[in-house]
Parts: sequence; structure tokens; C-alpha cells
Amino acid sequence: MAQVLGAKSLIVPSHHALFLLCTLIFLSTNTIIFSSAQGSNRTEDDRQALLCFKSGISRNPASVLGSWRNDSLNFCNWQGVTCSMTPAIRVVSIQFRSTLLTGTLSSCMSGLTSLVQMDLRNNKLSGSTPDEIGELLRLQTLMLAGNRLAGNIPLSLGTAASLGYVNLANNSLSGVIPVSLSNSSLLSVLILSRNSLSGEIPASLFNSSKLVAVDLQWNVLSGEIPHFQEMDALQFVNLTGNLLSGTIPASLGNVSSLH
Repeated sequence: MAQVLGAKSLIVPSHHALFLLCTLIFLSTNTIIFSSAQGSNRTEDDRQALLCFKSGISRNPASVLGSWRNDSLNFCNWQGVTCSMTPAIRVVSIQFRSTLLTGTLSSCMSGLTSLVQMDLRNNKLSGSTPDEIGELLRLQTLMLAGNRLAGNIPLSLGTAASLGYVNLANNSLSGVIPVSLSNSSLLSVLILSRNSLSGEIPASLFNSSKLVAVDLQWNVLSGEIPHFQEMDALQFVNLTGNLLSGTIPASLGNVSSLH
């Protein structure tokens, strides 16, 4: 009889064990559903942000945005778009170089929270550079040179924690070079040539061990050239065609990496 009772106790789990088992199944199932829904929501956010970018384009003579349709869900196949496939499908790059796009940059591009590269060089984009670009914390490369952008460089650009390469040359940008941008910890290349930038060069710009190239030629920058400190990586600097005064800092001669 003892053996029978023992076997029965092994076969029939307690109410407590059943409750725990059901709870675990419920939690794991809902975690999968929640993760899937969360990934799906972020993916749709990317699609909507891309469509919002398209809405700011008034002329598309090369039809490069022809595949960007409201009824198309597979935005990773849209021209100019590159996606990552893991851990979720997200937009990591937008590239439209020299495609004659006319229009403005929309602030809703901040929805592309996984964007790593934005290359819109040599188009006819006008208006201001949206402050929201600074919210793209994974953005590493920003290339908007050769457009018709005006206004100030957004202060928020310096808060883009991953930003390493910035090219805003050949626009109509005005105002000063934001100190926040010169303080960007990963910034290695800064090209702001042929704009209408004024004021002094931020002293902190030439105090970075990561900076490799600085091109500020043909602006209306004034004041003295800052001292060069801890510039272990600097290879190129161009300050031609400004209103700079004073002497060339002796510290420039200590930059052994300069070509």
C-alpha cells in the first residue's frame, strides 16, 4: 500500500506546483508577445519616420523615392535605405547622394532611433537643420554638404553621443560653431567649410585626442586661433579665408601627427 501511495504522489502534482507551472507559462508567453509587439512597434516607427521624411521632399526628379509608398511595408527594400536584421529590423542608414532632391529635412526623422549614417550630400535641401538630429544617439556619420541649408548649427548636435564624422560644407549656415559640438567626445572629422559661420573658434575644439581633421575654411570666423592641446591624432587643419587675427599658436608645432 505504501508503494502505491508513493507512486500516486509522484504522478499527481500539488495544487501549488500546478499554480507555479501555469504562472511560468503565462509569464513566458506574455514576455514573447510583449517583445514581439515592442519590436514590431519600433519597426513601424521607422517606416512612419521614413514616410515623414518623404513628405518634406517637394521635388524628386530622379524618382529615387518611387519605392517609398504608403502601402509598402517592406521599407528595407526601399531605395537608399539600409536595415539591420538583428536583434530587430531597424533602419541604420539613409543614402541619397547627388540625386537632386529638393525640400526640407523633417524633425520626425528623430524617430529613426537606430540610425547610424545619414548621407544626403549634394542635393537641393533647404531650410534649417532640425534640432532633433541631436536625439539620434547612435548616429555616427552626418553628411549634408552641398545643399542649401541655412540657419544655425543645432546646439543639440553635440549631444549625439556616437557622432564621429560631420560634413556640413557648402551650405549657407550662419551663427557660431556650437561649443557642444566641439566637446563631442568621439568627433574625429569636422568639415564646416564654405558657409557663413561667425564668432570665435571654440577653444575646446583643439583639445581633443580623437580629432583627425578640421576644415573651417571660407567662413567669417574671427578672433585668435586657439591653442592646440593633446591633439595626438590631428592630421589636417584648414582655416583659410576667415577673419582670424593674432599669431599662429606655437603649440601647433607640437602636433607631430599633422601632415
